[in-house]
Amino acid sequence: MKKVLIVEDELFTANFLVDIFNTLGFESKILTEGKPVLTTAREWKPNLITLDIMIPSPNGIEVLSELKSDPDTKSIPVFIVSVVANRSDLRDQLATACAIFEKPFEIKELIEKVQNVCEVSKPEVEESFTS
Repeated sequence: MKKVLIVEDELFTANFLVDIFNTLGFESKILTEGKPVLTTAREWKPNLITLDIMIPSPNGIEVLSELKSDPDTKSIPVFIVSVVANRSDLRDQLATACAIFEKPFEIKELIEKVQNVCEVSKPEVEESFTS
């Protein structure tokens, strides 16, 4: 089973992402702050990480930098999912992310990107998220 680490301090959004990833056949784990992300990623070895930028210390930009600088985690795809994801002043700092989704994000686009990056099949219930 594929695994996704969801780093999100808004529990509604985190649980919504869990629902989407469960539909895609992923096991999910939620972290609500930046500090344990690197250790958890090293130990749990997720296939994908979703990362909010505006999380408690360290913030998502710092976490992304840590993940991409560490030999054990640098190859894990990271999807930025944040309300400030498309700010022009953050583009360079987010360049190592695999994908960037601004909240509110298009569910269908997220699912398609996950399918492409993680090689998962199309869910039967995709329409329930897009209706």
